[in-house]
Amino acid sequence: GGGGAGIGNVFDKMLPSFIPSPKPLFQHCSNPKTVSIIGAPMTFGQPYVGTDHGPSFLRKAGLRSKLIALGWLVDDGPDLNFSAKALASPDDMVHPHAKNSSMIGRGTQILSQIVEEKAMSGSFPLVLGGDHSIAIGTLSGILRARPNTGVLWIDAHADLNTPDISESGNMHGMPVGLAMKEMGADYTAIPGFEWLGKEGTPMLAPNSIVYVGLVSRCSIFDIFYNVSQLSQPLSPTI
Repeated sequence: GGGGAGIGNVFDKMLPSFIPSPKPLFQHCSNPKTVSIIGAPMTFGQPYVGTDHGPSFLRKAGLRSKLIALGWLVDDGPDLNFSAKALASPDDMVHPHAKNSSMIGRGTQILSQIVEEKAMSGSFPLVLGGDHSIAIGTLSGILRARPNTGVLWIDAHADLNTPDISESGNMHGMPVGLAMKEMGADYTAIPGFEWLGKEGTPMLAPNSIVYVGLVSRCSIFDIFYNVSQLSQPLSPTI
């Protein structure tokens, strides 16, 4: 008779006697694993009101209890004070193509330091926004703690703008653009962001980010994709 194809047939190749265990998840976290919730109610990176309510809404929706149910210890303190009174200064300079940059720069510097501290302590920093300009601080902080970090960017937009090429000047579209030196941002010319351009500051490598869910590939993305090692965007259906 014909040879069978089922497991156990003498003509089949030998199956491995064991399956290697996958690498443990969250291997950078200390045991017991702890998530540090960081409320970052930023609203100055875009023109609409309401984004500053994001952290409180997420907490009211049961974020902490859900994290506990997943087996995490939860470290949750008060939101960062990102009010205009706390972030603004009478001496603030204005950039015509980076709106509210002084306030956003101060806020994201504070956030960057906290994310770095939490990551270095073995916690998992979970940042709650706030508009997307907070990602400037999140990226900077995690790169300071772990310079080889890879980023999965799940967003409808590439956020590759810099003040030199932004049409709106809204900084919620600039987190990735400011995190990559290849985008050529002059940090000394952006009020509030001098800290990001200091020598030795870890930056995001173009081949360390993968985009998921882009609804349209803007001209900035296509230009940069053709001259860099940006990872091909994944299908929004993934």
